[in-house]
Amino acid sequence: MRRHLLAAALIAGSVTVLAGTPAYAAPAAPTLTDLDTSVAGHVTGTVTGGADAQSAWVCWGHCHVNTGQTGDWWIPLDPSTHAATFDLPTWGFSEGEVGAVVCSTAPPKGASCDSYSTQTLSDTLTATDVIPTVTWPTDATIGHNPDGSDQQASVTMDDAGGGSLRVVWSYQNENGDNALVTVPVAHTGSTQLALADGVGTLTAYRCSEFNGYDCVYYHDLSSPQMTVARSSQPYYLSAPAITSTVGTSHATLPTSHHGTFQATWHVSADGTEVSGSAGSASGPLADDGSAPIDVPGSGLPDGDLTVEGTIAIDDPDFGPSTTAFSGSLLVDRQGPAIEGLTVTRTGIHPTAIDALASYRTTTIKVHDDTQLDYADKIVIDNASGAQVRVLEPEVDSWLDEHAVWDGRDEAGDVVPDGTYTVSAVDPLGNRSDLHRTVAVAHTSGVLKTFSRTVTAGGSKVDGFVGRCSNLKSPASRGWSGSRGYYANTRCRSTRGDDSVVLTVNGIQLPQAVRYGSFRVDTYGGASRGYGGSQAALSYHRASDGDVVSTRTLGSTLGTHTGTSVSTTPLLLANRVVLWSLGTANFNHYDVKSFTVTARYYAWS
Repeated sequence: MRRHLLAAALIAGSVTVLAGTPAYAAPAAPTLTDLDTSVAGHVTGTVTGGADAQSAWVCWGHCHVNTGQTGDWWIPLDPSTHAATFDLPTWGFSEGEVGAVVCSTAPPKGASCDSYSTQTLSDTLTATDVIPTVTWPTDATIGHNPDGSDQQASVTMDDAGGGSLRVVWSYQNENGDNALVTVPVAHTGSTQLALADGVGTLTAYRCSEFNGYDCVYYHDLSSPQMTVARSSQPYYLSAPAITSTVGTSHATLPTSHHGTFQATWHVSADGTEVSGSAGSASGPLADDGSAPIDVPGSGLPDGDLTVEGTIAIDDPDFGPSTTAFSGSLLVDRQGPAIEGLTVTRTGIHPTAIDALASYRTTTIKVHDDTQLDYADKIVIDNASGAQVRVLEPEVDSWLDEHAVWDGRDEAGDVVPDGTYTVSAVDPLGNRSDLHRTVAVAHTSGVLKTFSRTVTAGGSKVDGFVGRCSNLKSPASRGWSGSRGYYANTRCRSTRGDDSVVLTVNGIQLPQAVRYGSFRVDTYGGASRGYGGSQAALSYHRASDGDVVSTRTLGSTLGTHTGTSVSTTPLLLANRVVLWSLGTANFNHYDVKSFTVTARYYAWS
C-alpha cells in the first residue's frame, strides 16, 4: 500500500515525457542511512543509489511530505558516491517512516523520471516536537456584555515550533449533537476564537503545513469545560399536536440557559395570523434550560400551523438576550374514517390457563372503501374510557386488515370482567367514530369426561422389539386388533435390550379450556401357558419424552386400572398423549385394548 502511495505521488507530480526520449532500465532500490529525528521538526539522512542512479525522491509519513513539496523535487545524487543528504519537516507527526526511490536520470525540477526503482521504506521513527505554551480563556461562560454585545474568547500561544497550530472547539450544541470547529491560531500572541454556542472544550493541535489532516493532538493542552451561549441562532419550538377542541399543546422551547424568560408568540395558518391566537409566557427556565409554553387549541383550525415569536432570557452568567423562535403545530381532531369494523365474537373468555388449552379470542376486522391508512392501530378501551391495549393490525389487502385480541392488556395480564370498546386509532390518538363492544367473562367452562376404548394395534404409533423377542399380531388369544408381547422367543439373552418388546401408543384429546385428570386402563393378561407373566405401562412426559408413573400389570386376564395423573404435563402440541406398554425377561403378555379416560373443561 505504501509503495502505491509513493508511485501515485510521483505520477501526480510528473510531466509528459517528450517523444524520442531514450528508455532507461529501472535502477536498484536505494539504501537509507544516518536517519535522525533528534532535531525538533526535522528528519535528516542520506539516500544512496547504485551506479546507474542519478537522482532520488524522498518522502516522510506515508509520503504526505516529500522533497517535491519542500522545493528540491528530485535530489541530484553525487556522481562519485551516488548519494545525497536530505532534510524533511516532521511537524504534525508523532512518528512516521522515510520512503525513497532513485531514478536513472537527473531530470530538472518539474520533469518526470523515465524509470525509477522500487521503494525503500525505513522502520518507524519517532519525531521530535516542541510543546507550545497555551493560555486558555479564563471565563468558563461566554455570553453577552452588559451592553448586549457578544463576548469574545481568545487563546494565547507561545511556540517555537513549525507547521501550523490549530485549536479545535469540541462541543455539544443545544440540540444535543456533537460538533467540531477548527480555528487556525498564531504561533506567538493572541488569536480571537469564533466559537459556536454549546458546551465543550478547546484543544491544541500542531499540524503539517502541507497536509492539514496530519496533526499531533496535545491531549494535555485542553481547556476546562466552557459554555458558550450567545443565542445567535433562532430556537425551534417542538410542539405536540392538538387533538381536541379543548386540548392544549404543552410545548417546550429548548435553550442552553438558566435564569428567567419572557416569551410572546402567535399562530399562523398559510402565512396569515390566526385571530385570537396570540399568547405569552414568563417565569423561570426549567433545570434543563427549557421554557414551558402552552398553546391552547380553542379557536385554532385543523391543519399544519406555525407558531412564531420571540423569547427574552435573563441569564445571570451570560447576560440578557432576545432571540426569535418558531415551530410547527399540527391540529388534527379527526379519527380514522374507516368504513367497516367487525368483531368475530362479542363475548370472549380469556381464562389464564396453560399454553396448550383453548380459550376464546375475538378477531377485529377493519375495512375502508378507498384505501387504509396503515399507520392506524386498533385500540381497546375499558368502560371508563381508559386505554388498556393497542394492537398492530395485520394487512390483508389495500382495503382490509385484522387484529386478534386475547383479552389481555399491554402488560400481558388478563383484563377484569366487563365490557370493552374496540375502535381504530390514528398516530395522534384520535379514535374512529365507528366502534364495537366486546364482553369479557372469566368463566372456566363446563366439566366433561372423555372416554374411549382403542385396540392395542389401532393406537400404536411406535415400538421396539429386541433381537430375542417378538411382537405378535394378533395376540395368541386371537382378539381383533390385539398384540402379543413375547419376550425371549428367539434366544435366551436378557442383556441390555435383547429381551425387551414394547409399543408406544397414543390418542388425541378434545380441545379444552383446561385439562384435569388422565388415566389409561388395559384389558389383557398373561398368555396361555405363561402364567405369572407381567407387563408394565408408563406415560410419556411431553417436555422430554421420559416415562413417568409406571405401573406393573399383573398376570390375571381382565381390566388393569391405570394410574390417574394430571393431563397437562403429558400433552403434546397437537393435544396427543402417549403411553407405552412392554415386557422382557421371558414374560409373555396379551393385550386386547386400552380405555382412555380424561376429564376436561370446555365451553358449553
